[in-house]
Amino acid sequence: RKLRQLVRGATPETRPLAIDTLVRGATHLMRRSALALGVSVTLDVEKHLPQVRGDNTQLQQVMINLLQNAFDAVEQCSAEHRVVSVRIRAAPQQAGVSITVNDRGQGLNADQVGDVFKPFFTSKMHGLGLGLSISSSIISMHGGRLWADNNDDGGATFHILLPSAGDAEGLASGSRYTS
Repeated sequence: RKLRQLVRGATPETRPLAIDTLVRGATHLMRRSALALGVSVTLDVEKHLPQVRGDNTQLQQVMINLLQNAFDAVEQCSAEHRVVSVRIRAAPQQAGVSITVNDRGQGLNADQVGDVFKPFFTSKMHGLGLGLSISSSIISMHGGRLWADNNDDGGATFHILLPSAGDAEGLASGSRYTS
C-alpha cells in the first residue's frame, strides 16, 4: 500500500516522529547483515533533537537502503575499514534535523555523484538502481533533501536534511529545502 502511494506521488501519511528512535530501529534491523559482513556500525546521536514530521515506514526504508549501500561499499575493505558511521544532529540553521551515513569504501566516481539518484543507475553487479532514486523521492516528499559526496579520506557520505515537525507544515504548500 505504501509503495503504491509512493509511486502515485501521494502525500505521505505523516505524524511527528522521534528521528533518533527511527534511525536506531533501522540500525537494529540491519544488525544481522552488519555482523554477517563484519561491518562495525557506529551511531552518534545528539541529545534533545527536534521531532520530524514523517511516515515512519518510508523514512525507515530510506535508512535501511542507505545502510545496506554503505555495507556493500565497505564489504571488500580490510576489517579496520569496514566501518559505517551514522550521525544525527539538529540543524537549527535549516530548522530541521541532519542525518549522515558515512562509509570508508571506494567512494563515488566523479560522474556517479550526479547520477546515483537517477532511476536505474547502479554501480552494483546485480543492482536494480532504484533504491537511491526511491529514497530521494521519499525524502523530497517529506520536504527534505538527500545528497551524497565523497570523503576526503576515502569513502562517501550520504546526507539527509529533514524539516522539524513544526516546520514540516510547509510540506502541504510545496516548500522544500534547496541547496
